[in-house]
Amino acid sequence: MRLVDYPISAKHQLSPKQVNEILDILRSLDGPTLVHCMSGVDRSGIVSAFYLADVAKAGEVTAELQLSPFYGHIPLPFSPFYAMDLSFEAVEPLFGYVGS
Repeated sequence: MRLVDYPISAKHQLSPKQVNEILDILRSLDGPTLVHCMSGVDRSGIVSAFYLADVAKAGEVTAELQLSPFYGHIPLPFSPFYAMDLSFEAVEPLFGYVGS
C-alpha cells in the first residue's frame, strides 16, 4: 500500500501546476486506489473526475457526475466549493471535451 498525501483546498480553483501534478499521480497508480478528503465529496470528487476523464477515459458525463449532488457535491456558483467545478471546467480541453 502506498499513501499519497496531496493537499488542496476545495475553496480554491486548482492551478495548472496542481492539475498536472494530480494527473501525474493518477497516471502512476498501480492497482485499487482510495481517494478521500475530510468530507469525501469535493476534493475527492475532483480527483475522481480527473481519474475518470484522463486515466479511465470514461467520458465527460461520467467524470462530471463525480461533482454532482449524487455524490454529495452541490454545484452552485455561490458555494465556496464551486471552485472544484471551475477547476474541472478549466481543464476539460485537456481531456478532449469541447463546447460544454
